[in-house]
Amino acid sequence: MSLRFQPPKLPWFNRPDDPPAPGVATQVVPVTPALARTLKLGWASRFNTESLVRYATRAPGWAWAVPETSEYLVLEGWRHRDDVAIIAEIRARQHQADLLNTTAARLGAAGVGVLLLPDAEWMLHGRFYEHLAFARLERIVYYQVSGLRLPLPLHRPLPPLTFQPITWDRLATAVEVDHTSFPWLWWNSAAEFENYLSTPGVQAVLGTDAGRPVGYAGFTITRDWGHLDRLAVVETEHGRGWGAALLAYALEAMARRGVVRVTLSTQETNTQSQRLYRGFGFRQTHESHNIYGRWLGEPRL
Repeated sequence: MSLRFQPPKLPWFNRPDDPPAPGVATQVVPVTPALARTLKLGWASRFNTESLVRYATRAPGWAWAVPETSEYLVLEGWRHRDDVAIIAEIRARQHQADLLNTTAARLGAAGVGVLLLPDAEWMLHGRFYEHLAFARLERIVYYQVSGLRLPLPLHRPLPPLTFQPITWDRLATAVEVDHTSFPWLWWNSAAEFENYLSTPGVQAVLGTDAGRPVGYAGFTITRDWGHLDRLAVVETEHGRGWGAALLAYALEAMARRGVVRVTLSTQETNTQSQRLYRGFGFRQTHESHNIYGRWLGEPRL
């Protein structure tokens, strides 16, 4: 659920950075359980033959291969979504362009909106991926506040909100609030919420005004460190102070639990939220990372 994204470490396969050369069409097919048993996995693969067989059985269409050369890639649903895919592992040299282009076309036809690329792959072979229509979609920046203590340094009165924990019976409401608060790429699915709420140290609250949900906040506490995972305000409710009220509630809850340092991450383009965070004493750090991907239709940021 956090915006903090940790891409998997991938092996290096000496993929060229020059533009992919045109050539004879290559057969690219979904990895079936039978095909999975024939593929030669990379030395640093996260899979062995049996685990790849199980994955191909459980998630058909989320792994593709060139049988004649044993080149393959494996996909995952990003943040527990089935409409956003990310390359979890790729082993390809000779037909990598065919493999990626065919996979992208099949995903798009199946309703997947974007194919994301791990940071590590772009850092190694960014020029190659640019020729395949991959680009930076977003830059994520980080903020932190140290020496958190009560009372908070509030500069104006906050509007009253009622706070309710996000429990399983409020899950559908939380998903609806989420989807009316963020651009499509950053939506949380119900599965992401379920995974998040089951994580140790997590607290999430729904903010309501006269019974009407207007936003939510989620944060994780680990000893004296806290991370603000999510701060959402329904788009039509912006400018009424709900974000400040939700942020104050989260920071006070963390301070009461002994948290002294709080971190968060947000999109570089989300200047409105950054102004809010700075008003509560957060300062931007030198840390950042990029989200790279290829739109499989019209961009939906």
